Amino acid sequence: MPVRFTSPGLAGKTASSLKPRQWQIDVAYRHLYADEWFVGTEVKESAAPFGQPLYLNINSIDLGIEYGVTNQLSLVLTLPFSHGSQSRYYPDQQRHRVSGSGLGDMSLVANYWLVNPFKPARGNCAVGVGVKMPTGSNTLSQEVALASGTVVQPPMDQSVQLGDGGWGVILQVQAYRQLYRKLSAYSYGWYLISPEDKTGVPSPIKGVTLSRRLRWYSSAQRC
Repeated sequence: MPVRFTSPGLAGKTASSLKPRQWQIDVAYRHLYADEWFVGTEVKESAAPFGQPLYLNINSIDLGIEYGVTNQLSLVLTLPFSHGSQSRYYPDQQRHRVSGSGLGDMSLVANYWLVNPFKPARGNCAVGVGVKMPTGSNTLSQEVALASGTVVQPPMDQSVQLGDGGWGVILQVQAYRQLYRKLSAYSYGWYLISPEDKTGVPSPIKGVTLSRRLRWYSSAQRC
């Protein structure tokens, strides 16, 4: 599955209380490492390619640039950058590592506070609507030298692809309420609507069990 950095509380995902023509820049970082193959909620390494563990190592940075239009309305542009690597077994029964880095799918969101945040209030709610743009590559590939001396260039797994190749509509809402003095409750929701049924990311795993003559690379399916 795609491993996207969508931390809702950092790097422009939330609406800040900015005054008109005021700017704010947020930076968020995440490190992700995975070394187990899950089927549902159970670890099942035998289901991984060639029955061997798969390793992911992904470092992501979200840069959020926010601009205050009015006391209640702000615009947030999020630029996600990542460097990811994947290590797994290939048809030559050897482990190989591929990696990719760059800009992911950018997003632009308009956030609106229902109550002026600069006026005294025990609570408030902000709603946001935006768009996710397919600015990140979803067709990264890298040459792999097999033990036989053959050099192939399969598509990278979608877990390290920079984007999913499609547009999306972002809907989000956040609210807070003061319960008692310095004690407050906070809630946040974020949802992405995509008109695409498939990501368009080539899968290097489809058909791998049907052929070990390396031809499965050129017949990668769409997942």
